[in-house]
Amino acid sequence: MHGVYDGRFVREVKGRDGHLFLDRPGTTLPVILTIHTDGVNPNRTTHRGNSDSITIISVSNPALPMDLMNQPEHRQPLAVIPGPVEPPDIQPYLRMFFDEAVESYETGTHFTRTANYPEGRDIEFIFGISVHDLVAARRAGGMASHSSYFYCTSCTCCDRETLYDTAFHKWEHADTEFLRRKAYEWRDARTLTERDKIFEEFGTRWSEHWRLSYYDPHIMLVTEPMHCVLQGNAHYHCRHVLRLSASSLHSKEDQVTAYDYDWPPYDPNVPDEFKISKEDWIGDVARIHTSLSLALQGEGSITWETLRSRLGRMRLFPLKFVVFSLGLNRQVQGKDRGVLATTRAQFREKQPLARDDAVAQVTARTLKFVQTVISDTATPSHISSVPANFGTAAAGSMKADEWRILTSIYLPIALIILWGDVDPSPPNLAALDHTMALFQAIILMCLYSTSQDRAERFRNHLKYWVDNLYRLYPHTKDQHRRTNIHVAFHIHDFLLLFGPVMGWWAFPFERMFGFLQRTNTNNHIGGELEQTILLSYQRGANIRRLLRRPNCPPIFKHMKALFDDAFGLKSSSNKNSGEHAYFTHNNITYARASTHLGDSIVFYYPTPETTGPIPGCIQKIETNNNKTMFHIQRQAPLQADETDPFARFPDFPAKTYSCFLDDGPLDVVNPEQVVSHGARYVFSRERAVLLNLSRVGPKPSCAFLALYSRAGLESGASRRATSY
Repeated sequence: MHGVYDGRFVREVKGRDGHLFLDRPGTTLPVILTIHTDGVNPNRTTHRGNSDSITIISVSNPALPMDLMNQPEHRQPLAVIPGPVEPPDIQPYLRMFFDEAVESYETGTHFTRTANYPEGRDIEFIFGISVHDLVAARRAGGMASHSSYFYCTSCTCCDRETLYDTAFHKWEHADTEFLRRKAYEWRDARTLTERDKIFEEFGTRWSEHWRLSYYDPHIMLVTEPMHCVLQGNAHYHCRHVLRLSASSLHSKEDQVTAYDYDWPPYDPNVPDEFKISKEDWIGDVARIHTSLSLALQGEGSITWETLRSRLGRMRLFPLKFVVFSLGLNRQVQGKDRGVLATTRAQFREKQPLARDDAVAQVTARTLKFVQTVISDTATPSHISSVPANFGTAAAGSMKADEWRILTSIYLPIALIILWGDVDPSPPNLAALDHTMALFQAIILMCLYSTSQDRAERFRNHLKYWVDNLYRLYPHTKDQHRRTNIHVAFHIHDFLLLFGPVMGWWAFPFERMFGFLQRTNTNNHIGGELEQTILLSYQRGANIRRLLRRPNCPPIFKHMKALFDDAFGLKSSSNKNSGEHAYFTHNNITYARASTHLGDSIVFYYPTPETTGPIPGCIQKIETNNNKTMFHIQRQAPLQADETDPFARFPDFPAKTYSCFLDDGPLDVVNPEQVVSHGARYVFSRERAVLLNLSRVGPKPSCAFLALYSRAGLESGASRRATSY
């Protein structure tokens, strides 16, 4: 599947006549739209701490080729709800758009003239996909909060104790018609008390979506993967599970815990002789607990002398409280730190000396190596940059696309080398397998094509990650349970319903919001600012559309070259004869190694008989007789006595090669033989890892192309290679 029109939903949704919605009579055009709502701070980052918010309602047409669908003129904001605070109920603002959706579905909409039908044409459109983040989805769909008892909109799972249940084969959809009845009962209730009772008991209230006879929240209220998986689960795993953060820079290499213990926190309601007299000293209690849990045997352990020395340097009152709280000596007298330290050392002798189920712990060395990989990995220029000081406070908040690139390129390379290379220990492999389960799920989710098999592998990776979370990382038991972890499993269903996530995730909407935030306004939020933003966007989209039309007035055609230079709408390739420093093909830029190393690393088919793409480095780009060829030097294969730590993870498309290029003759290929760019990191004197950055799918499906034919559009979706 390569688009929304390859998914099961489009092939099953019915029209008002009971036939398939796509099977409209005559020249009637069926259109399935995506609707999106989200709150946006119009002040960007220029007003630190400002919490103003406006709500934007927008739609897009997922039938368009991806390069068109993501452009501003093909993604339409319908309305901007004035700020400075989000309204408690957005349903009144949605009503006018659902009025049109109901009318179009039931009677159709007639356009008096279109580009290909000057005498007019009928269309029927539906809101087939309602995509939002967790919070906005509940507001738009009239559902209970994601932190409530009814936390899921896609299945009947409820009660937050079941959030990490992975028995997804037992999950069921709620009765849609029952929820519809309850929503109408809520709308028609005469008192607020009646409404509150319905909402508390069934977790649903009125939404304009219920006016659509075809609406099913379990199918059409989509789990948005950008917020859920990238900003949600990827962020959670790196920051709170692995603890890849600034605190790692201050950790000590030798601090490896041997066991977990339910340490009693400080309680001021203890006998006076065990109270801590100064509030600043209370933190010493946790430090004493940490010292008592350190390993005394094995790699990274400390000695008994070191433990006694550390305990002996602690303040007296925290020492006395810990001894009392552990029941070691209820009759502690005097002020002898040595006696107290010895008492606790005796407690430590009864605990495990080393952890049997230990996993790799992130330390300053781990984080610094990740930063090295980010800095030294050769990547193509179109890969968005991520902070080289990742993990530090100076790096700031990570965006969703940065999390995607980190978890798809840099973090897997760094952790596989660090934890999985050269006789890895079982604890390191356990941590690596667990982390790579999530990362491989993200890679599968973000591909430009999907299938039943890929969706199943995505869900299985996610299940392994969740099932082993508490076992490998006991500290996560003390963290609040995250709804994102449960709803991420439903992405499996949406991949089969709507195809690859690129057709229905929020990235294009977020880019549009960024465009809106950059609009010059007078900052008079509450009406003027919102109107200026909306009108400015529409004017810009209209002029772009005009410049692309074949009947564009001549005066504008003369200006189009200047417009292209200003807005990046450049020609796709350089046809001048001779050698080139770079060459653009299908909107992807390639370069020779001497110009840009990252843009020169590619995966390609040297001959038609080659069974799979191989990596190489472009050394020369040459055009003769209007035909451009790449001269590519192959990456040398790995020596027989060297190991490939990346072979362990089949859904991470990386492989170890020699760090040198092959000294054989160069392969001369045309750009069509290139599959994608690659990323390369040299991690030893003899080895380098080459990562295939392809996220490509083959040609669009017949149904997809047929829709374009009926719509009178020229498909531009058949793209041979698309990389990160």
